[in-house]
Parts: sequence; structure tokens; C-alpha cells
Amino acid sequence: MKINNQDVVESNAYKFIQKALVSSDSTEKLVSDLESQRYRYRREKDKLKYLTVVSQYVQEESEKHSKECKNPSNCSQSKALGEATFFLNQMLEEYGIGINNDEVFTNEERYENNKKLDDMLQEIETLKMGQEIIYDDLKKEIEELKNLYFIGKKNWYQNLAGKSLEMVASGVVNETISKKLISIAGVMFNNLIQD
Repeated sequence: MKINNQDVVESNAYKFIQKALVSSDSTEKLVSDLESQRYRYRREKDKLKYLTVVSQYVQEESEKHSKECKNPSNCSQSKALGEATFFLNQMLEEYGIGINNDEVFTNEERYENNKKLDDMLQEIETLKMGQEIIYDDLKKEIEELKNLYFIGKKNWYQNLAGKSLEMVASGVVNETISKKLISIAGVMFNNLIQD
């Protein structure tokens, strides 16, 4: 899992993973430590981001372990990872996001979305001559989107659509670029409109 060390929340989540999660001797202590760490943050989005980073790690470790485990029904690590997943899922559900549902971005989905956003920026960069202010604004908005995957798919795609419409209305981008932004959301965006 790649951690952005410039991000305080991600960095602290990674430290928690290294200390408490890896060396925890009981699920109760793990949950207690996780709750304590979560409440260090005042903003709900930081709490959610923290939980999301930890849950991604637990999910990745659980998937890796399940492939290697010879006796999952009697394995203490399988049990611990299962319990950690259960309690993390409960915490995330408080925010409307669960580990085992379609709301959480996979690493592949994050990579694909980032690639599409980067490709679009690259295409726009060739057109930016004399439009540096507009390009810089657009780049800032896209970079912000790349850091919001922790809010879940539905909220992320709604944010993408909202930013696109806002940028068109304010004249930052034209309708063609906005359509490219919205097309990144693809089928998921269409499902949001129908909901």
C-alpha cells in the first residue's frame, strides 16, 4: 500500500498500522486503540480518511492471508483479520461506507481514475497557451479529486460532477472538458443520476 507521507492523516494511519495493528494481541485492544486514534481528529473527513487507510490495509492483508492460509477455520491470524474487518466495517458504516460493499474504491479503480484525470490534464496542457490561470485552477481541482477517494464512490462521483458543472458555470473550463471529467465516472455516474 502506497502512503502519502505529506498527508498527516495517512502518515498517522500508517504508523498505527505498523505499531498497533501488526502487534495487537487482542481485538478489543485493537478496537480501543483505533477508537482513540480516530478521535484525535476534529474533522469528520479526517476521521473517515484515517479509518479508510487502516481498513484498506486490513482488507489487503486479509486477501493476501486467505490465499496463503492452510487452515482458515483454526487460524488465529484469519480470526484476528476477520474481527478487525468486522469492527472497521462498523466504524465506516457510521459514515455510510462499508469495507465489503461497492462504495470503497479498489486500488485499481483509484489508479484508473487517476490515469484518466492525468491523461485529460496532459491533453489540456497542450492547449493551455495563454490560459495558464485556467489550467492551474483545473489542475488544482483535479489534484483535490485525487485525494478524496476516501469519501466513497457515490460521494466522489457526485463531487466530480459538481466540480465539473461549477467549472463550466464559472468559465474555468468549457463544456467539452467538463464532459471528459464526467465521462471518467462512466456507468457509475449514470447510476447516480437514476438513484
